[in-house]
Amino acid sequence: MTDQDQITLNFLTEILSIDEFENEVLIKELMRSFDIINTLFEQVPTSLNYIYSHIKSAKKSSFSSLKIINRKMRSQELVSEKVLIMLITSEPKREQQTLQFDRYKALIITSLFLKRIDKVETKQLMFFAHEMRLLMTGKASHVVNELPDLIRHQKADFDNEWETLITSNENNNTLQQRLKILLKIVRYFLSFSPQQEPNSREISPPKWYRKGISKLTTKADHDERIELNSFTTQFDIENIDVQEWETLDEDSLLSESSKQSLTSQASITADFDLERRQAKSMAANIVRQKLRLNCSTSQATKHDIESLLSYCLSSKSETCQDLLLMLFSGKDITARSDIKWTKKNNAITGYIVEYELPTAKKGAADSEQTVATKIEIPLPTVIFQSHPTLPLNDIQTDKCKATIKLINKSANSHLTLSKVAGFFSQYLKQQNVDIIFDAIFSGNDIRNTPALFYTQVTTTRLLTIKQRYLTTLSLLLKSKEIKLPIPYFDFSHPQAMGSPLPVTKESLIAIFTALKSKVIGVITELPGCHRCENLISGFYLFHIYYTVFVQTIITFSSGYRPVNGWGGTLTDYFIEENMLWISDKEYIKGDNSRLVVLPKITMDILKQYIDYLKIAYKNIGEKSPQAKLRIKKALSGEGHLFFYLFEDGLPIDAKPKATLQYLTILSGVDLIQANWGRHQMRTYLHNAGIPTEHISAWMGHSQGQLHSHGHFSSLSFEGDQEIAKHIDSLLKQLGIEVFSW
Repeated sequence: MTDQDQITLNFLTEILSIDEFENEVLIKELMRSFDIINTLFEQVPTSLNYIYSHIKSAKKSSFSSLKIINRKMRSQELVSEKVLIMLITSEPKREQQTLQFDRYKALIITSLFLKRIDKVETKQLMFFAHEMRLLMTGKASHVVNELPDLIRHQKADFDNEWETLITSNENNNTLQQRLKILLKIVRYFLSFSPQQEPNSREISPPKWYRKGISKLTTKADHDERIELNSFTTQFDIENIDVQEWETLDEDSLLSESSKQSLTSQASITADFDLERRQAKSMAANIVRQKLRLNCSTSQATKHDIESLLSYCLSSKSETCQDLLLMLFSGKDITARSDIKWTKKNNAITGYIVEYELPTAKKGAADSEQTVATKIEIPLPTVIFQSHPTLPLNDIQTDKCKATIKLINKSANSHLTLSKVAGFFSQYLKQQNVDIIFDAIFSGNDIRNTPALFYTQVTTTRLLTIKQRYLTTLSLLLKSKEIKLPIPYFDFSHPQAMGSPLPVTKESLIAIFTALKSKVIGVITELPGCHRCENLISGFYLFHIYYTVFVQTIITFSSGYRPVNGWGGTLTDYFIEENMLWISDKEYIKGDNSRLVVLPKITMDILKQYIDYLKIAYKNIGEKSPQAKLRIKKALSGEGHLFFYLFEDGLPIDAKPKATLQYLTILSGVDLIQANWGRHQMRTYLHNAGIPTEHISAWMGHSQGQLHSHGHFSSLSFEGDQEIAKHIDSLLKQLGIEVFSW
């Protein structure tokens, strides 16, 4: 390794001084930047060959979100080279040309590495990064589209184009100065590029690059098992007016740039090989859970953990305390600094687990906060020392590795640091604990796990899981002289955590009882209104009440997203097969559909509603032409099945906001969001023991660039049928049935 290589490697280390997830994101983006340079200029500068090969060989994640890292930097959750990382994670705005943005961003990043080799001071590098980030993403970011095309950098008029652009912005001194800085960076970089004439074919980049889409690959381990955590959808949460939440669902959380990419045909083309391996992994994980199998060689045995406990509990060294802290908490303190420890008399007594909605959505629920957002998880009192700073430094980490090596040698064990820190997660899998709890304990960013925040859990469940884990550890100790004291777990104040949207079973009964009463009450007051007989205005009122009741049942039973339309068209229903075809993601074009099995009660209610529409169409005659035409469109599948009728017979589609208002008024129960039913059903199915993968498939959660059901394709269809049976049972408990008129 040359001195130049060591300098660039040190620079990379400074950038990647955060946790594993963020490092994977940055590695992927750096590799993409170098790839762009390699494509555009036919090679990266020679002095960067080592670091380029190093980045290409590093572990990369196919599903990562630049915006999440960028937002963490803004909120000072990450404390590395903040300015530079914000530049690396910057993304083009909707009005910017993606290709132009990516090329200049890649050139700037590459130039900073070259300047580091030239021993430019960090302060100066950060100045360049700061100014260029503001140029690319600030108020005058439209200028990116006007920058000279880098592919023409050897043309005679390239410099003239730059001078013209700079002169044309003389009224904006700040912008002009930043353009001059960028020009200096461009000239500096070009001094490293080869001087031969570019290919006459203008170096046509591959299709995925022209479209601004990263070419993604994912490597499986020896048994082609891909960790489920790698396949979660990243939703970029923007600042949205809290009043809008009643009409928005999780797909509405996509950033503008994400929406733009999702409408590209190239973006939605499925990577079938990736989905095949992911589907295989998901099915295999469910089999492991059912059979209690552990098929990974990267996990510890009981003998390994017993050896660690026996050695460390009989020692009071700081290194042993560090190892025990990782084992008890399940946290890798050699890498993570975001853990919130609780202390007493300078001793670590536990840590804080947080589980709450994303900021904007949480804000909508602040007016009536019904759930806890954090809980303290106690740890054994043997952890009597706390370090002034975490994560551990290199010296402390090396001491931990040396101690593990000593334990392995004396006890014939096979421990590693990752096995110690990961044993709690391993325990959860072996005990068939839902992966939701693993994600909560590990501190996964809620926005990275599709609809994880839909599920409402209890503090009692979290405390019980941890208590059983520590009890299991204590039972591993064979020596009577060595004991693991179990901390006190306070179960006296149980609280709900997670989504505040699910309501109690009593409230559910109240909702559907009130809806049924309203429907029956109108018929009693205005006989024949359900057949469009006598008073036409009575029919309009009845139609609203009845439609709200039926669409609530349909949505409740299918997990339908209340976005633009609600419930689909009649042609989406397979009446004889008790199935519904759903395509309810408003920002994704192409095939993003799924099939769900509907409960028998739901299908009976739907059939009765269809018969009602047929009778109404026949009897309405010419009393209300607009209403008759709308009913015809609903029955033919030309329009959405569900719609409302105003007093004058004017039809309007059942939009989420209007439906939520009707439902709240008619039921008398305050429902916070239109998609409350999805939160309700995910929590119900979770409590019923349905595997999270099956619930996610039923709800239609998927990566935006993939087909909705591609990575669920290996799941048995029995999973959908099992969900339908559970929902059917719930509907019976709620007293829901067809009307007997």
